[in-house]
Amino acid sequence: MSKRVLVMRKGWRPELHPRGGQGRFAYAPDTGLNPPMAAGGSTAAKEALQGIASITGILETGKSQIINNSELGDITLDKGETGKKGYGLVHIIEDRAIEGKSNDEIAAILYLVAQAAKEGKITREIPFRNNPDHKGRVELEKDGIIAILSRQRYQGDDEKWLLTGFDNNNKREEAAEAIKTVIAQYGCSPEFSGFRNQVGAAVSSLQKISAKALKKSMPRLMIKKSAAKAIMRDLRGRV
Repeated sequence: MSKRVLVMRKGWRPELHPRGGQGRFAYAPDTGLNPPMAAGGSTAAKEALQGIASITGILETGKSQIINNSELGDITLDKGETGKKGYGLVHIIEDRAIEGKSNDEIAAILYLVAQAAKEGKITREIPFRNNPDHKGRVELEKDGIIAILSRQRYQGDDEKWLLTGFDNNNKREEAAEAIKTVIAQYGCSPEFSGFRNQVGAAVSSLQKISAKALKKSMPRLMIKKSAAKAIMRDLRGRV
């Protein structure tokens, strides 16, 4: 009989995940054994898992959702778009994937950014260049995570804030610890598993788009290379 080796996830605590009826590790928020990031028992853990499931739904369906910040009011969480003028959740995924973050890390960052948008405090206000009387972008911080909100798409007076970016330049260690904590506490839950899958699907889609763009650009690069060679031959002929 072959020996089965169980590789434990870093930060994994078996006592927080009692085995279910089939002997598998389970996630049981009702037992009170699954502490949230801050003390508060299973209620906070349930809220965290609901938040994770909500973001998963946005990525899966493309339907935006509204959260509320006590200082700014309604904030839109939108799936968004990638690219140079990207915004929203997939824009954050794109930037983190380019940095080489794992799907677990990206998922944790998305959750923490949404939490910062909802519960964070304003640390910076950036007005429109062409209309300094109106706020163009705002940064909110919580647990070292900075959520970047924008009103720059339409620049109208009634436009809602839109979650569009993430930063952690000022408190990298605190942010890194927060990311690890989310993964350790919720990484084995069904909700986080579905979340991770949606992030993975987005990353895979981005990789395919990049591959197609590179393939499409190759003929132009070859033409430029051929033209450069022709110019060099012409110059040599004149010498």
